[in-house]
Amino acid sequence: MKTDKAEDLIKKYIHGTASSDEEALLENWYDQTALNLKDLPEMPDYPKIEQKILMALRKEQRAVPSMPIWQRFAAAAAVLVLIANGLFYINKDNDQQLLVVQKDIIPGGNNAVLTLANGRKINLSSGGSGNILNTGNITISKNGSGQVTYQVNHTRPADTNPAHTELAYNTISTPKGGQWNVLLADGTHVWLNATSELSFPQAFQGAERVVTLKGEAYFEVAKDKSHPFVVKSKQQEVKVLGTHFNINSYDDEPSVKTTLLEGSVEVSSSRLQLVIEPGEQVMNTEDVLKKVKMADPEEVTAWKKGLFYFDNTDVKTLMRQLARWYDIEVVYEGKPSKYKFAGELRRNMALANVLQILEQGGIHLKMEGRKLIVIP
Repeated sequence: MKTDKAEDLIKKYIHGTASSDEEALLENWYDQTALNLKDLPEMPDYPKIEQKILMALRKEQRAVPSMPIWQRFAAAAAVLVLIANGLFYINKDNDQQLLVVQKDIIPGGNNAVLTLANGRKINLSSGGSGNILNTGNITISKNGSGQVTYQVNHTRPADTNPAHTELAYNTISTPKGGQWNVLLADGTHVWLNATSELSFPQAFQGAERVVTLKGEAYFEVAKDKSHPFVVKSKQQEVKVLGTHFNINSYDDEPSVKTTLLEGSVEVSSSRLQLVIEPGEQVMNTEDVLKKVKMADPEEVTAWKKGLFYFDNTDVKTLMRQLARWYDIEVVYEGKPSKYKFAGELRRNMALANVLQILEQGGIHLKMEGRKLIVIP
């Protein structure tokens, strides 16, 4: 089977869109390719089988790789890289070291700072679980997994003094290599990606529930038809009643992307308003809104599930994600490669393992401290 045909079938197989005939063809191709190779172990060893299949395919075709990366579609606990001239299996326990990293850089994790209305800063990464603050009718607590919860205590008498009715805004911010999640007072659950910031009132008042976002966050908004939930981010507002959606509004990205997974949302800029349905995305480029149908929800929410997900992703976009998660600086010597990437990598991998995968796929890299140099 030609390699491009195999790649197309594998993509269909992974996404569950292959017909029964296509599944049979692919499985038969895989079995026959493995059986035709020498020195296979008596018991199935999928990593070794896949690596031998790669070597056979590389002899078939010597095209320039376009570097898509795909997870193994059978039982193998590692990363499978698909390139235009075949399959390339990389075992994370491989002793071969193509990229020398003097001191490995660990992946990001739960790390954030909570800034209260009075300016007090609380490092959420330190300390155990329990109450963080009791103020008025609001209790702020942190559980064992790190989630911060705002709870309105209706058993306490409300403060009716007009001088005290101004909203008290708090801010949760994540650094490079940080992430966090918070349950707001209305029951809305928000996950923050690295280098992000969410400002919100301790308790919502008035006709709308308004928060402000910098960076990226995934929202599961509590339903309240009488009080729309509004997210203000770079050059836009998103208004919902109760729904699940993701906003990517990093300053170093060319567009703000709002992707809907459930319900409906209204995205507004100074020029236009668009309503989107599940599976659709709005791209806001310099205050110009554009609707994208059939956005890939796996790509959008992968970070929340502990994955990097690439779909025809260019080198610079990929490197921006690595820079934010591993707290590194990325610089380029000359014009970056035109490779496009597709597939998944685990975000809990040490940086050296990620870079080794990219190097074995044809991307040339060099580490100097926390600076990653991309070489043409």
